Amino acid sequence: MSFSNCSLPVLGFAAFSGTGKTTLLEQLIPLLVESGIRIAMVKHAHHDFDVDQPGKDSFRLRKAGAEQMLISSRRRHALMNETADGEYSLNQLLTRLDQTRADLVLVEGFKHERFPKIELHRETLGKPWLFPDDSNIVAVACDSQPDTALPRLDINNITAIRDFILRWMEGHKAQTATCDSLSPTMLSVDAGREKILTALNEPTAKAWLPLETLHGQVLAEDVVAPVNVPSSTNSAMDGYAIRSDDIGRDHYRIVGEVFAGHHYSETLNQGECVRIMTGAPVPQDADTVIMREQATVDGDLVRFDTSKGAVRAGQNVRQAGEDLKYGATVFAAGSRMNAASVGMMASLGMDKACCFKPIKVALFSTGDEVQAPGTEAKENCIYDANRFTLRSLLEQLGCEVLDLGIIEDSEQSLTDTLTNAMENADMVMSSGGVSVGDADYIKTVLANLGDINFWRVNMRQAGLWHLVN
Repeated sequence: MSFSNCSLPVLGFAAFSGTGKTTLLEQLIPLLVESGIRIAMVKHAHHDFDVDQPGKDSFRLRKAGAEQMLISSRRRHALMNETADGEYSLNQLLTRLDQTRADLVLVEGFKHERFPKIELHRETLGKPWLFPDDSNIVAVACDSQPDTALPRLDINNITAIRDFILRWMEGHKAQTATCDSLSPTMLSVDAGREKILTALNEPTAKAWLPLETLHGQVLAEDVVAPVNVPSSTNSAMDGYAIRSDDIGRDHYRIVGEVFAGHHYSETLNQGECVRIMTGAPVPQDADTVIMREQATVDGDLVRFDTSKGAVRAGQNVRQAGEDLKYGATVFAAGSRMNAASVGMMASLGMDKACCFKPIKVALFSTGDEVQAPGTEAKENCIYDANRFTLRSLLEQLGCEVLDLGIIEDSEQSLTDTLTNAMENADMVMSSGGVSVGDADYIKTVLANLGDINFWRVNMRQAGLWHLVN
């Protein structure tokens, strides 16, 4: 993942217990500091820990119930937070660092999170390698010869490890020509889309919606055919219905006629035929229709000119259920309804369907430089285009849109807006305020309200791919 809360290089050290991570870092950090690198350190502990001494005033006040304890002296200050609601992610912890006072963040632990790491490995411990299952490992520091194309460092040569980190940081700096490359593990568009889809839960709320409101909605249950289509065996054209065991006669006696929406209830005997219209049900015992263009009528008798086409048993007859059988699935759950599918349901006599309730999406734009279309252009401002584009796309998908307008660039306004949006919508979409500027508060607010799954996406690379393909 790319860390939305940190624009500095973040490098971890992943290893099993007993490998000597802390001892290595204790030797490595002074070498990096001598090289002019300011270090911020994040360490993960798997057990409960205390950084304060029992009996001290700060310890006593924290134990008395203070969830945050800030203690300061002439040489240092420390903020201790109680996290009763759950352990913070690395991304959340990075917000606690003063990034203006560091050049590099080193991380001990968090080996299961996605960010660049050096794997530490000692052969004598007999532990498995981590790099085959972790694509974020950028090098291995070890005392053996692993089968890998990754850079291999001597775990006992701290200077060589220092030199590798300095080269790795130079590579990171070289990428910072654009804001897209601030994170060495920037996600591709496809990976970002996959992370979004993985994080989403399928909707569960359902509702029976009337036929006239189904367009754009998503089915929660299969639509099953309540009838055969066609509902009865019927004629495919205007003509004369006969028995197939009567084919070849010189003439037939017309005993009746049947139109669409009606039927001929009498038994059709040999030598008899019925004048029939397209869509009309074929009489009992009849199974073949000869088109009227081949017919010559003389009173109640009819002859057929076979030179215009041979007569075959079963011709020009559509069987009941030929297009769709009773009980067959017409549309599967998860299908999005459109004009054709709504029309199909109407043709089956169905006036409603069980659908997922439309998703309510809260939508807003941020930025003091953004103004609403239709207002007089202000100096140094731009019109809000993204919100209207997103709204149109959401409405096209059948979503219910809660448009919150343009929100000013202030942490409190964004906190209030997001809190309100989360309480009243299923999903929140915002546009703007996610860069690294001083007035881009959206990341900070999101981190305070929850966790940021990912942030940086390599959109420029995706655009180039589409251009060359």
